Amino acid sequence: MTTISTPLTTNIAAPSPYATDLNQALHFSIRENHPVFYRVYYNKEGDKQPLGCGFGSSRFSDPQRPPRFATIYLAVDFETAFAETIVRRSRIGNPGVVREEQELNYWQVTRVTVKERLRVLALTDGDLVLAGLHPDITGADPHTPGQHLAGMAFDDERLDGVCYHSYLTHLACLAVFDRARHKLQATPHEAIMLPPWRRETLKLLKSYHVGLV
Repeated sequence: MTTISTPLTTNIAAPSPYATDLNQALHFSIRENHPVFYRVYYNKEGDKQPLGCGFGSSRFSDPQRPPRFATIYLAVDFETAFAETIVRRSRIGNPGVVREEQELNYWQVTRVTVKERLRVLALTDGDLVLAGLHPDITGADPHTPGQHLAGMAFDDERLDGVCYHSYLTHLACLAVFDRARHKLQATPHEAIMLPPWRRETLKLLKSYHVGLV
């Protein structure tokens, strides 16, 4: 196993082509005080904490039932966090797609910093190919392959989560297992449809061809 401390935007070559287990795949560390991450999440009731998470099905959630872990999704910038949650893969470039402003009022953003070093499994584009995994494993659908891999990663107690590239922005995202939540620190959440986020939110909706009603 190789441990590397590196910016998340750096592509890392996997050490063993067509790795058959996670011991052969690449692990790397995210240092304390790494530049801030962003989390965008739905909070209709207003009581969800900035690092709160449920056990619903998602890209890197536990495939087992009952689930053993929940997952916290982060991204290196606001656009990527926004695109990975509000903008869906099927919506890109589709004319006539709209979102209700009332529904968007329930979405929040928080900034997250790393308090203790995280060790994650690298699933960036080049690493996937060299490890014998299909790049679509980190895509939006279906969730089954990513969930299977997340379950395997969770079984390795050394790992805190998964690093992967956004299908939409090609920038780095993190799926952090809830057992490592204590290694993160979040700011109070803010509504994406209120200042200072509203202007950027409207800009991104336009950029991704999503209408607002």
